[in-house]
Amino acid sequence: RPLVSLLLHNADQRLYGRKIRSLDGARTVYWGDVRNCVKTPKISQTVTFLDGSNAAGFARTLEEVLDFNVHYTVRPTDQVDSRIKPFTKGVNAAVLGAIILADCSVPDAVEFLGADYPFLIPFNGEAEVLDGLDHLRESYGAAEWFFAKDRCFGMADRVSPMALAGQITHIIRETKN
Repeated sequence: RPLVSLLLHNADQRLYGRKIRSLDGARTVYWGDVRNCVKTPKISQTVTFLDGSNAAGFARTLEEVLDFNVHYTVRPTDQVDSRIKPFTKGVNAAVLGAIILADCSVPDAVEFLGADYPFLIPFNGEAEVLDGLDHLRESYGAAEWFFAKDRCFGMADRVSPMALAGQITHIIRETKN
């Protein structure tokens, strides 16, 4: 009989044991290949873009990314529509202890964070992104900020090595039955 099971995407193993540094306000970063995010001159005034697009860029910026407590994960529409891509940016951010600014066009972002996550913007247009970034900055240290941190910690727990091992064990047991 055919069997289909869900195995969640793991975080990059180099991130475990690392945590963002203590900050006194919201600092936002996009860490990856800029072709995979919405970037405009206005957004660039608020978001720092670090190259993590390949192994060398990732290694070079790994320490620097710890100086940011918000990860920007808003994808361009053509990226969302044209391919299936796991929410790796969000998973990596959560493992570091950062919160996430994402948009509703990414189904697994909504699944992981919940439709009531306070920093989930409805669309990926520049105006919505800028409003979301403003909301994030204004919410620093308030109840919404800590609610978002709890959701992100929950996401990190769901993709922990122990949780993934449990998922694999479940899949193996199900295939034996």
